[in-house]
Parts: sequence; structure tokens; C-alpha cells
Amino acid sequence: MNRVEIIILLSITIIPYGVVSSRLARSPITIPISFTLLGSLHFTRE
Repeated sequence: MNRVEIIILLSITIIPYGVVSSRLARSPITIPISFTLLGSLHFTRE
């Protein structure tokens, strides 16, 4: 995967997630999930 594909994939996954997390802002689980998404994308790149 090149950087353009990663950016597209991030925007596809994070934008809907941001909408959901804004509705679930009181839930403490939203921050770990976002870090897990970013971490998994980082590891799949390597």
C-alpha cells in the first residue's frame, strides 16, 4: 500500500467513526478504538 491508499483508507474509516464517536462521546471506549484503528493500519503497512 502506498501513502495515497492509506490516506483514502483512513478517511473512509475515520470520518464515519468520528460521526459515531461524537454521538458516543461520553463512552470512554471510543478513544482506545480509534488508537486500535490507527495501530492496525500502521502494522498492515509494514
